[in-house]
Amino acid sequence: LDEYTELHIHQALQQCCSEQQQQQQQQHSPAGTHQSSQQPQHSIEYEVRFAHDTGPKFVNMLRAAQLSGLAYYSSTTHLCSHPVWGSWFALRAVAVIDLQGPDPSAFAQLPCLYPHLEAESALVVEQLQAKGGLNKWKQHWRDWARLRSLGGKYSDSRHAYSSEQLEYHYTKSRNVLIAAVNKLRQTEQESQQQAVGRDHAR
Repeated sequence: LDEYTELHIHQALQQCCSEQQQQQQQQHSPAGTHQSSQQPQHSIEYEVRFAHDTGPKFVNMLRAAQLSGLAYYSSTTHLCSHPVWGSWFALRAVAVIDLQGPDPSAFAQLPCLYPHLEAESALVVEQLQAKGGLNKWKQHWRDWARLRSLGGKYSDSRHAYSSEQLEYHYTKSRNVLIAAVNKLRQTEQESQQQAVGRDHAR
């Protein structure tokens, strides 16, 4: 999944930069002048940091989400909450593009979306801290998933992760991913067989 994420985010950023560069060339080209006759402009550069980056490239995605106004971050539960998706979303990357951006005031930080969550999750948070907290979250990922579910109950249940999604999100187990892909293929094959059966029955 990390490789898939990197590939598609880089593709999206390259497309974005290319479109912005074309707009800049059109804005600076005199009327009636072909772009090909203009001096070539430097490509727009960008830098991206991924959630799976470690070492010098590490970025705290939770705090980045809060500072950008995307979600509310609770330092107690270590959950980010979105107005629509609740806690059912993942933070994959932060990108910085060499372009003129909006005024920093445009990134208003969200207030606490679910004030009751802190109290409701107090016991689970206390148990997780006793088990090592974030330092041992991989060993106790089911408890962290339970905490996420507490936060997720305030949003539309259609956004909730399936059990397979939860397990892969916290463990990155290839076996879980392979099983999910095989299940999807089997479902598609069964749907195709049913469609063929209906065609023959006509």
